Amino acid sequence: MDPAPMKRQRGASLAGCLLGLGLGLLVLQALLDVVASAHHALQAQRLALRRQESEALAQQLLRAVAEASRRGQGTQADPAAGAAALAARPGPGGEVLEANFVADSAPGACGEAVQPEGSAHRYRLDIDAAGTLRCRLDAHAPQPLADGLGVWELEFVELRGGPCAAETPGCTPRLRRVRAPQVQDWNHVVLMRARLRGPAPRSRAGAPQSWVALPLVQRLAS
Repeated sequence: MDPAPMKRQRGASLAGCLLGLGLGLLVLQALLDVVASAHHALQAQRLALRRQESEALAQQLLRAVAEASRRGQGTQADPAAGAAALAARPGPGGEVLEANFVADSAPGACGEAVQPEGSAHRYRLDIDAAGTLRCRLDAHAPQPLADGLGVWELEFVELRGGPCAAETPGCTPRLRRVRAPQVQDWNHVVLMRARLRGPAPRSRAGAPQSWVALPLVQRLAS
């Protein structure tokens, strides 16, 4: 009796295995690309939100320092020393802003503890070369408050020729908008305008925000 014919074994060929493996790898790569894209989008959103928060904090801090410079008598926080309430000079991330003020019950701009009322102090505000906003009170170490910033720009409105009484005939105050190096007398600066330039990957500074006007004096001396 002849032996039963052996059945032909069926299975995947080497070419079929390689084709299936290649298709699987393509599907896996597509999934990884989707996950990576979603991750990058989330990171970008987080960075944008963090930058917006830092920019908002910088504007709030500028307002607080401008308000602090209004304290004291007239436009001078320390009349005996003859120091201007506010002054600025060039720095690595724009101007370095300095303000003299007399402490009162208002909260501090640098997050410091409440100072004795009537005591004279000095703020120093700047953005370093790495884009970190720093605030310093008196001789203490500067405190980093926000990062991821670009540079800021400050302009000042100065009363040229000195203030004069409103009833003086022919007296017309001359207001000039200048940058910090062009200010002739910081005690005659009545307004500060500030804006931030955020960092951009292909330029030194990104598109600037709109200007924010910050009054510096409550009234002009006659």
